[in-house]
Amino acid sequence: MATLGHLFLFLVSCLIFFVGYIPQYFVFPSLHLPTSTYIRLNISIALVWITFTLAAASDPGTTTKDWKPNPKEVEEETAVRYCMTCEAFKPPRAHHCRTCGVCVMRMDHHCPWINNCVGYRNHAHFIRFLLYTLSATIQVFVLLFRRGCELWYEFYSSDVDATELVLLMLTMLTALVLIICLAILGIYQLWCVSDGITTIESWSLERLQSLVRRRSLREEDAIFPYDLGLIENSRDVFGGGVLWAWWVFGRNGRGTGTRWEVNEFAVPGRGWPPPDPDIVRANPHLRPWTHGVSPTEDLDAFRERQRESRDFYRYSDDEDESWDEEGSEGSRDPGDRWVNDEGETLEDYGIDVESEVVGFGAKDERGVELRKRVNG
Repeated sequence: MATLGHLFLFLVSCLIFFVGYIPQYFVFPSLHLPTSTYIRLNISIALVWITFTLAAASDPGTTTKDWKPNPKEVEEETAVRYCMTCEAFKPPRAHHCRTCGVCVMRMDHHCPWINNCVGYRNHAHFIRFLLYTLSATIQVFVLLFRRGCELWYEFYSSDVDATELVLLMLTMLTALVLIICLAILGIYQLWCVSDGITTIESWSLERLQSLVRRRSLREEDAIFPYDLGLIENSRDVFGGGVLWAWWVFGRNGRGTGTRWEVNEFAVPGRGWPPPDPDIVRANPHLRPWTHGVSPTEDLDAFRERQRESRDFYRYSDDEDESWDEEGSEGSRDPGDRWVNDEGETLEDYGIDVESEVVGFGAKDERGVELRKRVNG
């Protein structure tokens, strides 16, 4: 049965066809382009189709229901994650998608334009799709602009084909909008890859940073543990070297998607993000984290790099008093949930928040029950 997601797939396919092929039949013949230009352009369009198909049709990294944490690794402060909908344990960084109805390893977000989640197994395909589409669209736009300049000078000296003129204007405008949108999204995705973070984790980090600025959470507890440096972060998504990353059928990610290396400033097994201070206050048996790493020059340098990357202190200390008592910097939606600067909640990225249960420690009521299931 057709769904809204299938409609989006159809619209994207029409858009690729319109921008990629219509100018070749109605506009470019007037430019008398060499065969090599057509070959180069159509190879780029073919790469768009291939990466689009791979991103939309590939399994994003669905978790298996028989996976569960190793009982020997579940310590006192280990975060145990469970999905109520799937009735199964979840690996670190996995989330349940309310649209796809499955838990996805290292879930970045659910993308309606590919009718699929972007996760551990298809994140690289998605980024390649964005960048190959951007490349092909720029090529089309340059040729359209060139023909537009010619028509400008020919407008008063000769007859201009009305069909060509209308299609030129429509495809040129569409291509320009696409270039702007794809450039913004592509740059953001590459920035996330360079920091080793997903879109969902970026939202969570922004939430934690607001708590740090409110002084409800220590800065040490807000440190993102999966940032391993540019090279290692890239391998987490693309799996291989820099050149291999852009091979259209290149591998996606390294490892199994259930275990993730953490940097030297994180406590292995603890999980991320940390318990929300509001949850800690509501549960008398749940203790705040005790950070296991003492401040060092390396830690200070790491903090500074993250601050520069994320504009961590974009507000002065004098502004702290103007924030509401929830630490949301005035960002509250009608459901009384925290939203980021763009007004987004976790649900906007496709997560089924209600299905996710996390036991933060051996003295947490949920943690005790989940540990029984791990050992059962």
